[in-house]
Amino acid sequence: MKNLKSILVLLFCAAAFVQAYYESNCIIEVPNGQIHWGNGDYDVVAFSVDGFITAEYVVMQCLDDNTNDSSDETYEVAITSDSAGANVLTSAQVTENFGNTGDCDSYTFDFPDVELDFGTYYIRTKTISGAPVRSWGVDRLYYTGKTLRSDSALINVPNGQLYWNNGDSHIASFTLNQQSIATNFYMACLDDNNNDSGIEVFEAAITTDSKGSNVITSVQVSEDFGNTAGCDSYDFDFPDVLLEADTTYYLRTKVISGAPVRSWGKDYLWFMYQPPHTISSDFNKDGIVNCEDLMMFSQDWLAEEAWY
Repeated sequence: MKNLKSILVLLFCAAAFVQAYYESNCIIEVPNGQIHWGNGDYDVVAFSVDGFITAEYVVMQCLDDNTNDSSDETYEVAITSDSAGANVLTSAQVTENFGNTGDCDSYTFDFPDVELDFGTYYIRTKTISGAPVRSWGVDRLYYTGKTLRSDSALINVPNGQLYWNNGDSHIASFTLNQQSIATNFYMACLDDNNNDSGIEVFEAAITTDSKGSNVITSVQVSEDFGNTAGCDSYDFDFPDVLLEADTTYYLRTKVISGAPVRSWGKDYLWFMYQPPHTISSDFNKDGIVNCEDLMMFSQDWLAEEAWY
C-alpha cells in the first residue's frame, strides 16, 4: 500500500508539470470624458508591469458617439512598447454604433494574447472611423499572471573585505539560471574600521560589465556602522530590475563616504522568479508547491501512515 501511494505521487508529479497562474486586472488611466474629434486621433497612457503576465483584453466602460448619429464607429485599443504608440505589440478593434452619452455601453477589446514582463508599457486608444468618439468611466486591462517565488544567491564578497578609501569598490560576478527580478541585496555585517561616530554611506549596485560602469540598479545606505563587535546587517532594497537567464551580471559594492568600511559574513542577492514546474495545492500557505515539496510531504505522510 505504501509503495502504491509513492508511485501515485510520482505519477501525479510527472503528469502535473503545469504553471500556477492567477487572474487579475489593473486600471488604465484613460481620462474620463476623453474625446477623439477626428479619425486617426489617439491617446497613449502608461502602465507598469512588475512580474510576468499575459495581457488578454481591455474593457472600456463607456464609449459614445459624440454627435449621436446612426452610423457605426470603429475604435481600436492597442498595447505598445513606446510612449509614442508606434511599436504595437497587440491590438483589437470594435465596430459598433456607440449611441449617445446617456445610452453608452461597455466594450471588450479582446486582442491576441501578448506576454509582458517587468517594465513600462502603453495603452493606445484610437478612433479609426466615425469620429468623434468619447470615452467615460473606469477602463481596465485584464491579464493572467504567473506565480513568483523568492530565492537568493550567495555573492562572493570576501569575508573581511576592506574598503580603505572613499570610492573603493569590490565587484563580484554572478549568473542566474532562470529569468528573474532582482529585488534586494543583503549584507550580513558592515563595520566602521575606525570606529568613529560619523556616518558611512555605502552602495550596492548591479552592473552589466566587469568594470562596474554600466549600472542597471543601485541603492545606498547611510548609517553609523559601528565597530566590528557591534556591526549590523543591512538590506539594500534597490529598484527591481529584470535579469536574463544564463547571463553574467556583476554586484558592485562601494563605499561612497566615511571610509574605511569593512564587510563580514555571507552576502546574498534576493530575487523572484517563475518556478518552471508548479501545481496548485493546499500543502503550504500560498497554495503553491513543486513536485519535490510534494514528495517530501508524501514521505512524511507515509511515515505517519506506517500502520498499513
